[in-house]
Amino acid sequence: RLLFVIGFTALSSGIGIWIYQNIHSLGHLALLSLLTLSVCGGFAFCWSRRQPFSWQAQKLGMLEDSVLLGASLLLLALWAYLQWRYQIIDDHFSLLPLFPSLVFLPLAYRFDHRGLLTLAITGMAAWLGLSVNPWDMMKVGRWLPTTLMGTAFLFGLLLVLISFVTENIDKKSHFSFTYHLFGFQLMALASLTGMFHSGTKNLWFALVLVTAASAYLRYRLRDSYSFFAMAVILGYIGVSSKILKLIFFSHSFMIVSVYVAFAYLIVSSIYLMRILSRVKKSHGKGLRV
Repeated sequence: RLLFVIGFTALSSGIGIWIYQNIHSLGHLALLSLLTLSVCGGFAFCWSRRQPFSWQAQKLGMLEDSVLLGASLLLLALWAYLQWRYQIIDDHFSLLPLFPSLVFLPLAYRFDHRGLLTLAITGMAAWLGLSVNPWDMMKVGRWLPTTLMGTAFLFGLLLVLISFVTENIDKKSHFSFTYHLFGFQLMALASLTGMFHSGTKNLWFALVLVTAASAYLRYRLRDSYSFFAMAVILGYIGVSSKILKLIFFSHSFMIVSVYVAFAYLIVSSIYLMRILSRVKKSHGKGLRV
Protein backbone atom coordinates (compact mmCIF):
# COMPACT_ATOMS: atom_id res chain seq x y z
CA ARG A 1 0.00 0.00 0.00
CA LEU A 2 2.83 2.38 0.89
CA LEU A 3 4.60 1.65 -2.40
CA PHE A 4 1.34 2.26 -4.26
CA VAL A 5 0.91 5.70 -2.63
CA ILE A 6 4.57 6.56 -3.26
CA GLY A 7 4.12 5.57 -6.91
CA PHE A 8 1.10 7.84 -7.36
CA THR A 9 2.90 10.69 -5.61
CA ALA A 10 5.93 10.23 -7.84
CA LEU A 11 3.66 10.10 -10.89
CA SER A 12 1.99 13.39 -9.93
CA SER A 13 5.38 15.01 -9.31
CA GLY A 14 6.66 13.72 -12.63
CA ILE A 15 3.66 15.14 -14.45
CA GLY A 16 4.32 18.52 -12.86
CA ILE A 17 7.98 18.46 -13.93
CA TRP A 18 7.04 17.32 -17.43
CA ILE A 19 4.54 20.18 -17.75
CA TYR A 20 7.15 22.69 -16.63
CA GLN A 21 9.70 21.40 -19.15
CA ASN A 22 7.29 21.20 -22.13
CA ILE A 23 4.98 24.10 -21.44
CA HIS A 24 5.98 26.07 -24.54
CA SER A 25 5.87 23.16 -27.01
CA LEU A 26 2.52 21.72 -25.90
CA GLY A 27 0.53 24.92 -25.59
CA HIS A 28 -1.27 26.40 -22.62
CA LEU A 29 -4.76 25.30 -23.61
CA ALA A 30 -3.67 21.69 -24.10
CA LEU A 31 -1.95 21.60 -20.71
CA LEU A 32 -4.91 23.22 -19.01
CA SER A 33 -7.26 20.70 -20.58
CA LEU A 34 -5.02 17.77 -19.63
CA LEU A 35 -4.78 18.84 -16.00
CA THR A 36 -8.48 19.60 -15.72
CA LEU A 37 -9.51 16.26 -17.19
CA SER A 38 -7.08 14.38 -14.95
CA VAL A 39 -8.33 16.12 -11.80
CA CYS A 40 -12.02 15.77 -12.68
CA GLY A 41 -11.54 12.17 -13.76
CA GLY A 42 -9.76 11.24 -10.54
CA PHE A 43 -12.37 12.86 -8.30
CA ALA A 44 -15.23 11.41 -10.36
CA PHE A 45 -13.74 7.91 -10.05
CA CYS A 46 -13.43 8.22 -6.27
CA TRP A 47 -16.92 9.70 -5.94
CA SER A 48 -18.44 6.85 -7.94
CA ARG A 49 -16.91 4.33 -5.53
CA ARG A 50 -17.55 6.27 -2.33
CA GLN A 51 -18.87 4.68 0.85
CA PRO A 52 -21.75 6.09 2.91
CA PHE A 53 -20.51 8.90 5.13
CA SER A 54 -19.66 7.97 8.70
CA TRP A 55 -18.04 9.80 11.61
CA GLN A 56 -16.16 6.60 12.44
CA ALA A 57 -13.07 5.21 10.73
CA GLN A 58 -13.61 3.79 7.25
CA LYS A 59 -11.25 1.68 5.20
CA LEU A 60 -10.68 3.21 1.80
CA GLY A 61 -9.54 0.88 -0.97
CA MET A 62 -5.91 1.07 -1.99
CA LEU A 63 -6.78 2.15 -5.52
CA GLU A 64 -9.30 4.79 -4.40
CA ASP A 65 -6.86 6.05 -1.75
CA SER A 66 -4.06 6.52 -4.27
CA VAL A 67 -6.27 8.02 -7.01
CA LEU A 68 -7.75 10.52 -4.55
CA LEU A 69 -4.30 11.58 -3.38
CA GLY A 70 -3.02 11.81 -6.95
CA ALA A 71 -6.01 13.91 -8.07
CA SER A 72 -5.47 16.23 -5.12
CA LEU A 73 -1.81 16.72 -5.97
CA LEU A 74 -2.74 17.40 -9.58
CA LEU A 75 -5.28 19.93 -8.34
CA LEU A 76 -2.40 21.76 -6.66
CA ALA A 77 -0.50 21.72 -9.96
CA LEU A 78 -3.60 23.02 -11.80
CA TRP A 79 -4.11 25.81 -9.26
CA ALA A 80 -0.44 26.84 -9.47
CA TYR A 81 -0.58 26.78 -13.28
CA LEU A 82 -3.71 28.94 -13.37
CA GLN A 83 -2.10 31.46 -11.05
CA TRP A 84 1.11 31.54 -13.10
CA ARG A 85 -0.69 31.85 -16.42
CA TYR A 86 -3.63 34.11 -15.60
CA GLN A 87 -2.64 35.82 -12.29
CA ILE A 88 -5.96 35.01 -10.64
CA ILE A 89 -4.75 36.51 -7.37
CA ASP A 90 -2.68 39.60 -8.12
CA ASP A 91 -1.34 41.02 -4.88
CA HIS A 92 -2.49 38.54 -2.23
CA PHE A 93 -0.16 35.61 -2.78
CA SER A 94 -0.66 34.40 0.78
CA LEU A 95 -4.18 33.34 -0.25
CA LEU A 96 -2.85 30.85 -2.81
CA PRO A 97 -2.52 27.88 -0.41
CA LEU A 98 -5.82 28.71 1.33
CA PHE A 99 -8.17 27.78 -1.53
CA PRO A 100 -6.83 24.22 -2.02
CA SER A 101 -6.98 23.74 1.75
CA LEU A 102 -10.66 24.67 1.75
CA VAL A 103 -11.18 21.92 -0.85
CA PHE A 104 -9.01 19.28 0.84
CA LEU A 105 -10.54 19.65 4.32
CA PRO A 106 -14.12 18.61 3.44
CA LEU A 107 -12.78 15.93 1.09
CA ALA A 108 -10.67 14.53 3.93
CA TYR A 109 -13.77 14.15 6.10
CA ARG A 110 -15.97 12.84 3.29
CA PHE A 111 -13.52 10.17 2.17
CA ASP A 112 -11.89 9.63 5.59
CA HIS A 113 -8.44 10.42 4.19
CA ARG A 114 -5.69 11.54 6.55
CA GLY A 115 -3.41 12.37 3.64
CA LEU A 116 -5.84 15.07 2.48
CA LEU A 117 -6.15 16.27 6.07
CA THR A 118 -2.39 16.70 6.13
CA LEU A 119 -2.50 18.71 2.89
CA ALA A 120 -5.25 20.91 4.33
CA ILE A 121 -3.36 21.62 7.55
CA THR A 122 -0.08 22.39 5.78
CA GLY A 123 -1.91 24.65 3.33
CA MET A 124 -3.50 26.61 6.17
CA ALA A 125 -0.13 26.91 7.86
CA ALA A 126 1.35 28.25 4.62
CA TRP A 127 -1.54 30.72 4.37
CA LEU A 128 -0.58 32.03 7.80
CA GLY A 129 3.01 32.43 6.60
CA LEU A 130 4.37 29.45 8.52
CA SER A 131 7.06 27.62 6.61
CA VAL A 132 10.26 25.89 7.67
CA ASN A 133 13.38 26.19 5.56
CA PRO A 134 16.49 24.24 6.67
CA TRP A 135 18.69 26.71 4.79
CA ASP A 136 17.29 29.59 6.82
CA MET A 137 17.94 27.58 9.97
CA MET A 138 21.60 27.23 9.06
CA LYS A 139 21.89 30.93 8.15
CA VAL A 140 20.11 32.64 11.04
CA GLY A 141 20.08 29.84 13.63
CA ARG A 142 16.29 29.57 14.11
CA TRP A 143 13.41 27.76 12.46
CA LEU A 144 10.84 30.54 12.62
CA PRO A 145 11.04 34.34 12.32
CA THR A 146 10.38 35.94 15.70
CA THR A 147 7.42 37.81 14.19
CA LEU A 148 5.61 34.52 13.52
CA MET A 149 6.19 32.81 16.87
CA GLY A 150 2.83 33.85 18.29
CA THR A 151 0.96 32.88 15.13
CA ALA A 152 2.63 29.47 15.02
CA PHE A 153 1.96 28.76 18.69
CA LEU A 154 -1.71 29.81 18.53
CA PHE A 155 -2.35 27.81 15.37
CA GLY A 156 -0.65 24.80 16.92
CA LEU A 157 -2.69 25.25 20.10
CA LEU A 158 -5.87 25.35 17.99
CA LEU A 159 -4.94 22.06 16.32
CA VAL A 160 -4.23 20.44 19.70
CA LEU A 161 -7.60 21.60 21.04
CA ILE A 162 -9.32 20.21 17.94
CA SER A 163 -7.59 16.88 18.54
CA PHE A 164 -8.94 16.66 22.09
CA VAL A 165 -12.43 17.73 20.97
CA THR A 166 -12.57 15.06 18.27
CA GLU A 167 -11.55 12.49 20.88
CA ASN A 168 -14.21 13.59 23.36
CA ILE A 169 -17.13 13.79 20.94
CA ASP A 170 -15.99 10.68 19.03
CA LYS A 171 -16.34 12.35 15.62
CA LYS A 172 -13.49 11.25 13.35
CA SER A 173 -11.49 10.57 16.50
CA HIS A 174 -8.81 8.81 14.43
CA PHE A 175 -7.97 12.24 12.97
CA SER A 176 -6.93 13.47 16.41
CA PHE A 177 -3.42 12.00 16.07
CA THR A 178 -2.78 14.06 12.91
CA TYR A 179 -4.17 17.23 14.47
CA HIS A 180 -2.15 16.81 17.65
CA LEU A 181 1.06 15.90 15.85
CA PHE A 182 1.02 19.01 13.67
CA GLY A 183 -0.11 21.16 16.59
CA PHE A 184 2.65 19.86 18.83
CA GLN A 185 5.30 20.49 16.18
CA LEU A 186 4.17 24.08 15.63
CA MET A 187 3.93 24.80 19.35
CA ALA A 188 7.34 23.23 19.97
CA LEU A 189 9.03 25.18 17.17
CA ALA A 190 7.44 28.46 18.28
CA SER A 191 8.17 28.02 21.99
CA LEU A 192 11.77 26.88 21.47
CA THR A 193 12.40 29.77 19.09
CA GLY A 194 10.96 32.20 21.62
CA MET A 195 12.90 30.69 24.50
CA PHE A 196 16.22 31.13 22.70
CA HIS A 197 15.67 34.25 20.59
CA SER A 198 12.97 36.48 22.10
CA GLY A 199 13.10 39.08 24.83
CA THR A 200 10.54 37.21 26.95
CA LYS A 201 12.45 33.96 27.41
CA ASN A 202 10.76 32.99 30.67
CA LEU A 203 7.30 33.23 29.11
CA TRP A 204 8.31 31.04 26.22
CA PHE A 205 9.99 28.58 28.60
CA ALA A 206 6.63 28.22 30.36
CA LEU A 207 5.01 27.60 26.96
CA VAL A 208 7.61 24.90 26.27
CA LEU A 209 6.41 23.15 29.41
CA VAL A 210 2.78 23.63 28.36
CA THR A 211 3.54 22.06 24.98
CA ALA A 212 5.30 19.12 26.60
CA ALA A 213 2.37 18.71 29.01
CA SER A 214 -0.11 18.52 26.10
CA ALA A 215 1.89 15.68 24.54
CA TYR A 216 2.16 13.90 27.90
CA LEU A 217 -1.60 14.23 28.36
CA ARG A 218 -2.20 12.47 25.06
CA TYR A 219 0.19 9.73 26.14
CA ARG A 220 -1.80 9.24 29.33
CA LEU A 221 -5.10 9.19 27.45
CA ARG A 222 -4.10 7.06 24.47
CA ASP A 223 -0.91 5.22 25.53
CA SER A 224 0.92 6.76 22.58
CA TYR A 225 4.63 6.21 23.11
CA SER A 226 5.63 8.66 20.36
CA PHE A 227 3.94 11.49 22.26
CA PHE A 228 5.57 10.39 25.51
CA ALA A 229 8.96 10.54 23.81
CA MET A 230 8.24 13.96 22.31
CA ALA A 231 7.01 15.31 25.65
CA VAL A 232 10.07 14.06 27.53
CA ILE A 233 12.57 15.25 24.91
CA LEU A 234 10.99 18.71 24.61
CA GLY A 235 10.83 19.10 28.37
CA TYR A 236 14.44 17.95 28.65
CA ILE A 237 15.57 20.57 26.10
CA GLY A 238 13.72 23.35 27.92
CA VAL A 239 14.84 22.42 31.44
CA SER A 240 18.40 21.67 30.37
CA SER A 241 18.78 25.07 28.74
CA LYS A 242 17.91 26.70 32.06
CA ILE A 243 20.22 24.41 34.03
CA LEU A 244 23.14 25.04 31.67
CA LYS A 245 22.57 28.76 31.93
CA LEU A 246 22.72 28.50 35.73
CA ILE A 247 25.89 26.43 35.53
CA PHE A 248 27.72 28.98 33.39
CA PHE A 249 26.53 31.93 35.49
CA SER A 250 27.29 30.33 38.86
CA HIS A 251 31.00 29.60 38.22
CA SER A 252 33.56 32.32 37.80
CA PHE A 253 36.00 29.97 36.04
CA MET A 254 34.87 29.00 32.55
CA ILE A 255 36.79 25.72 32.56
CA VAL A 256 34.88 24.58 35.64
CA SER A 257 31.58 25.46 34.01
CA VAL A 258 32.50 23.50 30.90
CA TYR A 259 33.34 20.36 32.90
CA VAL A 260 30.18 20.63 35.00
CA ALA A 261 28.05 21.18 31.89
CA PHE A 262 29.56 18.15 30.14
CA ALA A 263 29.00 16.02 33.22
CA TYR A 264 25.38 17.14 33.45
CA LEU A 265 24.72 16.43 29.75
CA ILE A 266 26.27 12.96 29.91
CA VAL A 267 24.48 11.88 33.09
CA SER A 268 21.12 13.42 32.15
CA SER A 269 21.24 11.96 28.62
CA ILE A 270 21.87 8.48 29.96
CA TYR A 271 19.03 8.88 32.45
CA LEU A 272 16.74 10.19 29.69
CA MET A 273 17.46 7.16 27.49
CA ARG A 274 16.79 4.83 30.41
CA ILE A 275 13.42 6.45 31.03
CA LEU A 276 12.40 6.16 27.39
CA SER A 277 13.56 2.55 27.20
CA ARG A 278 11.86 1.60 30.47
CA VAL A 279 8.51 3.08 29.46
CA LYS A 280 8.63 1.36 26.08
CA LYS A 281 9.42 -2.01 27.67
CA SER A 282 6.79 -1.62 30.41
CA HIS A 283 4.03 -1.16 27.86
CA GLY A 284 5.28 -3.83 25.50
CA LYS A 285 3.22 -4.74 22.49
CA GLY A 286 0.12 -3.03 23.81
CA LEU A 287 1.65 0.41 23.42
CA ARG A 288 0.39 2.53 20.57
CA VAL A 289 2.73 4.43 18.32
